[in-house]
Amino acid sequence: MKLLILVILLFIGPFASAQLKTQRLFYKGQNQSLVHWEELDKSWMDFRKWKLSLHYKEENPDWEVLIKNREMREVIGRGIECVGKCRLYRGVKNNDMRFRSLLLEGDEVMTEKDSYGWIFLLDGTLVRISPNSSISLREINIGINSIFFQVRINYGNILWMSRDNRPYKVDNGAESDTLFLPLDFKATRPEILPVPYSEEDLFKALKKPRNFEKHQIHLNRLISENNLYIHNKPSYSFIVMPNGTLAGYNLQAEFIVLTGRESYFKKRTPKQLGVEQHEGESDLDKSANFYFRGFENTQVSEVESGVWYKVSPEGKSIDKIPQLQNKRFWPGELLTGKITSFLMARELLLRRYSTFMFEDLIDPQIFAEVHGYRLWGRMDDVYKEDLYRRLTFLEEYTRRIETNNFLVRERFKTRLEKRGETLFEMQYSNKFFIRALKHYYKTRERGPYEADEIYLNPRQ
Repeated sequence: MKLLILVILLFIGPFASAQLKTQRLFYKGQNQSLVHWEELDKSWMDFRKWKLSLHYKEENPDWEVLIKNREMREVIGRGIECVGKCRLYRGVKNNDMRFRSLLLEGDEVMTEKDSYGWIFLLDGTLVRISPNSSISLREINIGINSIFFQVRINYGNILWMSRDNRPYKVDNGAESDTLFLPLDFKATRPEILPVPYSEEDLFKALKKPRNFEKHQIHLNRLISENNLYIHNKPSYSFIVMPNGTLAGYNLQAEFIVLTGRESYFKKRTPKQLGVEQHEGESDLDKSANFYFRGFENTQVSEVESGVWYKVSPEGKSIDKIPQLQNKRFWPGELLTGKITSFLMARELLLRRYSTFMFEDLIDPQIFAEVHGYRLWGRMDDVYKEDLYRRLTFLEEYTRRIETNNFLVRERFKTRLEKRGETLFEMQYSNKFFIRALKHYYKTRERGPYEADEIYLNPRQ
């Protein structure tokens, strides 16, 4: 009998271990061992801690999956370009952000004085960071039918542009964010046309006109080609500010967050974005919701497109700004009105890094082992799967934690005032755009044919 039992165990052993292995989740690039050997100290031999750890494992049969999910930091995007000093913070370490710099969940990108940055997120979202600004890229969650982002704008001026799958208008207009041109991404540069000249006008040979119309047609062709496989997964952006949260599908908005003061935001219209509109495409311009602050304030307000909103410092109210009063924000809209090279970079990087996100995969284990990402469920309130529950949790958690942060800051401010000191409060000024605006006008003054020293050395 003992021999029979031993034979049976030897026979079913491999199958049992194979079944156990399929129930575990291993992420590409992540160690199978959960022990951080380099961080061990004497507490490793603590019997009491071992008992607590054992108790947790006994109460949570899937403890290994939970720990792997918590420790996994998924790739969220790449850097496109930086002018000046753009710092990429990852934990206690930091380095300069450059073209194709890897961006992970939890990273913070911060610009210094007169510094600007553009970054690409894996779903095709473009983010422009103005000087003296900071944004934390908290998480990316790839679901079966949608993609979810959570970011926090710590302070400064940020432009958030979710990918639009409509073509852009072709008008042969020159680009507006000239400070970055030409991009280090050479495939995005416009074609330089040959110039006919005669011996009587040799100076004409120094001029190098750009075929911007052909450049824009190329962009629209890239968009139409990419639309063949990425049209079925909209992106939901959950953008946190200290005094409010703006969230919605296909969100394209500009934010101005002033530390210790009010904030401003504007959801851009398709006309401002320069996309072509046709009948039956209104679903791309879905509304966005604003979440207020306050421990018990669960109020949610729907915001309109094309209107600047002012958010009170404590996040308890928002007001529309009259048209005559929001003219001070026009430089940001002017500089990002025509960004063909950045849109081309988005489409090319999307093709290079993001095709896997839009495949019809429903097996979480394959998605984790092959691509290194957790596959989430649906975000619909009908199914109420994990991605929907994650959003519901963040709505409540973010409101409470940011409200608490505001109260702590106010108490600290009061203490400083009693000591005769003041707490720094940021104000909106031309520091967010002055360098880029000067370069824009400098380039325009050269006429339609930019001189080489401006086009090839724009950052000097």
